[in-house]
Amino acid sequence: LYKDSAVEIDQPAVQNRLNKVTSQHQEVLVQKGIAQANIKKFEQLMGDIGVLEKEITHMVENKTIYDELSVAFGKNGVQALIIEETLPRLQEHSDHFLKRLTDGKLSVKFQLMQGKKGANWKLGIPSEELEILISDESGTRSYETYSGGESFRINFAVRIALSQLLAANSGINQPILFIDEGFGSQDKEGQGLMIEMIQKIKDDFEKILVVTHIEEIKEAFPTRIEIEKTESGSIFTLI
Repeated sequence: LYKDSAVEIDQPAVQNRLNKVTSQHQEVLVQKGIAQANIKKFEQLMGDIGVLEKEITHMVENKTIYDELSVAFGKNGVQALIIEETLPRLQEHSDHFLKRLTDGKLSVKFQLMQGKKGANWKLGIPSEELEILISDESGTRSYETYSGGESFRINFAVRIALSQLLAANSGINQPILFIDEGFGSQDKEGQGLMIEMIQKIKDDFEKILVVTHIEEIKEAFPTRIEIEKTESGSIFTLI
């Protein structure tokens, strides 16, 4: 404009151009401020991302440890090892008691078998199931196929063996054995065998408490506690 003569300068047009450039400059400054704020926010977010990535890495490492601990302390971990270690002893004791209970007619065998696929399969750990096999004169079949009386004898033998193993592992020499009913499913011969069995193992326990409503069973033991219901409540008599 300085090259133009003063007469030829259009002052309103120049002022208009100046106002327009000034407005554009102000807009650029605003955009610059927004950009600087975004850059600062982006840098802060990048810092947060770095912290979160470290936390995620730490959490992934912890998850791996917890997954291993979950398997180790699950039913296919330490528990399975304990079962595998204890199972032969439990089988030996259970078989011994069952043969005494059935006059040698029944024997028991515990067998670990591969179970159904479960959550542990994702970690490469197969599940295991315990199969209880009972042998008699007809052969070997599953525990579930036996009648109530026979299954009670099997249960009794296994539970006696298990209680003795638990007591031995706990350092207890003579625990108390509770037998609550169960005799009603036995025939006379079976009841006699059960009484004989209890008499044979009485020295293995400090006390044996038998709960029954069968008179023949009551009379088989020298000390009895008779419970009688009355209108004012239950009373007991030591016989």
